[in-house]
Amino acid sequence: MLKGDAAEVPPEPRLLTDWSAYLPDDYVPDEHEKLNIYRRLADTRTVDDLDTLTLEMLDRFGQLPPPAVALFELRRLRIMGAGPVDEKGRPRAAPVIESLRVFEQVAEIQLLRPLAPTEIRTVVGALNFQVEFFSGREFGMRVRGEGLALLHRTRQLIEMVGEASAAAR
Repeated sequence: MLKGDAAEVPPEPRLLTDWSAYLPDDYVPDEHEKLNIYRRLADTRTVDDLDTLTLEMLDRFGQLPPPAVALFELRRLRIMGAGPVDEKGRPRAAPVIESLRVFEQVAEIQLLRPLAPTEIRTVVGALNFQVEFFSGREFGMRVRGEGLALLHRTRQLIEMVGEASAAAR
């Protein structure tokens, strides 16, 4: 990389959701500060950076209200969906996830390619909840749950898909 060039940023999966994910006015009352936090959140490229920002929010404003938790967790899913990165946010492997659909009680992960049988065994064998597969014009997986449990399951699924894909290469 030449000096002054921008670092390569892995493409993040599209996210479609019906979750209320925002910073409430009574949590961050100053509009300029709120815009700054949204910008910083959008600029995070690693889970470590997101965790640092989350801790800063807890320190400055207290416990995150549910819409803010959803905002940060949905950002986490997009970061993780971009694939593994090094400590500087550079991609270590090609992304596998094309899009995420996270709704009230179901989350779907659309993949850029079908998983190999060994990858499927790795993913299914490592999870302690049911995963549904779908195919047709697109290939992907679906998990069900409610509230933060759904987000946690989706996070685990994304993590396992990334690990299985990396191990297969």
